[in-house]
Amino acid sequence: MKAIIVDDEPLGLKRMRKLLEAHEDVRVVAECRGGREAVAEIASRQPDIAFLDIHMPDLDGFEVIRELAENGVTLPVVVFVTAHDQHAVEAFSVHALDYLLKPVSAARLAETLDRIRTELAREPNAITRERLLAWLREEEASRAPDGAALEQKMQRIEVKDRGATHFVPLKEVIYLEAEGNYVAIHTREKEHLLRGTLAALEETLDPKCFFRINRSVIVRMACVKSLRVVGRDHYADLVNGKSFPVTRSPAVLAGRLRFAM
Repeated sequence: MKAIIVDDEPLGLKRMRKLLEAHEDVRVVAECRGGREAVAEIASRQPDIAFLDIHMPDLDGFEVIRELAENGVTLPVVVFVTAHDQHAVEAFSVHALDYLLKPVSAARLAETLDRIRTELAREPNAITRERLLAWLREEEASRAPDGAALEQKMQRIEVKDRGATHFVPLKEVIYLEAEGNYVAIHTREKEHLLRGTLAALEETLDPKCFFRINRSVIVRMACVKSLRVVGRDHYADLVNGKSFPVTRSPAVLAGRLRFAM
């Protein structure tokens, strides 16, 4: 298996190369100190595996994948390498085959290589490439619509209850949850029940403020206190103490939380 190592730290390159030398079926064909160099080497050498550092001064690991895809380059099996847990969350979520936390251990690398061998034994890497490309398409589609579209997004949810009509300001909403034929609208002070579906309500919400994290829950991003990884599962912790699994696009959510207000 041809491998490329990408890390802007010389010690990181040296350690990964030494660990890979213990595996006779792996041959390191290039070492790169930055993202742009990685794009060129991957396009030229067509490796089976790319060990990509996430934090680099020119292009980060995610941008490397995006640029390769945009240039029509055949994507290798991607393993992201990071020193930060929060980036590992995002890395695994973008459908890379695996991620490694620094300092990388020999046992953890061996486990990853076993997964890669299984993957490459299938139709040459088609499944992994499609996962990566699906993430790129998903991220592109998630970008906020233009100003005209945003102007049409509502600011309050109309809820009818016992003959009265209440208008719940969206800025007070923490999360919305599907409950049978209703949607429960949770604020800090109370819960409102709205007859309808979560999908229909989602279409009226501003995507800059709200994010559907799984089949049953939409959160207001400003109310997400933290993201956690437990094993291979992702969770969003909210300001009111609630925690929900994130099964839809955790990488996109992680990126957009930086700008949520």
